[in-house]
Amino acid sequence: MLRRALLVLVLAALVLPAATRAAVPRGWVGVMADGELLEQPKLLDPELGRMSSVGVSSLRATLRWNLTVRCAKCRPDFRRFDRIVLGTARRRISVLPVVLGAPAPRREPG
Repeated sequence: MLRRALLVLVLAALVLPAATRAAVPRGWVGVMADGELLEQPKLLDPELGRMSSVGVSSLRATLRWNLTVRCAKCRPDFRRFDRIVLGTARRRISVLPVVLGAPAPRREPG
């Protein structure tokens, strides 16, 4: 009985480490980023590097429309979001923009 228990323990010790080293399939891990991470360039680049190194393949990122189009007559300014798209593209991480903060609809006076 003791030999059988020892054999089971040895086999389990050989099998478990192999299972814990199994790779996560590409495309399986995605994350959501918002707030300070997206607002501060000094935080974004290192975090994207960490995401890439652990196998993240997609990123949901908030696109604040009210900050992209400041007024009814203003042209859209995508520079803030371009930084996110460029950083993820360099690391082969796809981006899904989540649009929030839509401005009030245009209204003509009168």
